[in-house]
Amino acid sequence: MPSPALAFSFVQALGLFHIVFGLLLTFTLLIFGTGLVVYLSRFNTWPSHREAAIVILEWGVAMLFMLVVLLAIVNFFQNHGDIALPILAFIIIVIVAIVIIRVMAAPKKSAPPNPREGGH
Repeated sequence: MPSPALAFSFVQALGLFHIVFGLLLTFTLLIFGTGLVVYLSRFNTWPSHREAAIVILEWGVAMLFMLVVLLAIVNFFQNHGDIALPILAFIIIVIVAIVIIRVMAAPKKSAPPNPREGGH
């Protein structure tokens, strides 16, 4: 007897993102920790180069914020898929419609006249 085909559902596929988010979170915390260590170790030194450490800290905070937002979106889709999927489908349809309208409304570029066709 043949076995049934196994396929991921949308919610199961979103579950794989937790693994990716865990790896990215580890990487981001390492970046933030590196910036913090550089900032604290350069205290009372000359030249301090603390501006470079502040840039590293800013990148770490920005990446942490984006990971938290993306994780919240993934959790929303996992926990409320019956509400979120129609909303996502509507957003995709609207974006595709806007792209089609913009492409169709774009002015057509006229080709330069061909000298072989007897133009001036």
